[in-house]
Amino acid sequence: MKKKDVSEAMQGRLSSRVPKDPLMHTLGWTKWKRAFESSELPEEKKYFNHAHRSRIQSDFLNIKKRDDEGVIEFEQRFTTLSYHVSYLVPDERTRIDMFIGALRGVYADKMIGIIYLTFLDVVGAAMAIKTRGTYSARP
Repeated sequence: MKKKDVSEAMQGRLSSRVPKDPLMHTLGWTKWKRAFESSELPEEKKYFNHAHRSRIQSDFLNIKKRDDEGVIEFEQRFTTLSYHVSYLVPDERTRIDMFIGALRGVYADKMIGIIYLTFLDVVGAAMAIKTRGTYSARP
């Protein structure tokens, strides 16, 4: 079997496992997500109801890095929660500031006052603090 045939066969297998949602194909992802989270639906028909959204929002606003948690694990938890409350993180600068504030302790002390251009830079700086014990973004 040729490489192309294998690829097509795998694609067919994978696509057959994904449930077809006609609403998503008609609306597109952005509109479908808005309909999925819509406040206009009756509470019992929502997948992402008000109580769940409030709990995730509260979890995100109170997120702090635990002492027994690595930087990568914390970043994953932060990113997952921020995805669900994207209205609280409208831009990269806000995301960076909230992440640094949630790191606490030695991380926040060493990272505050440094201008980071991307979220990836912040995560890298936090990892460097953990591995080397110190970090300086300045040359």
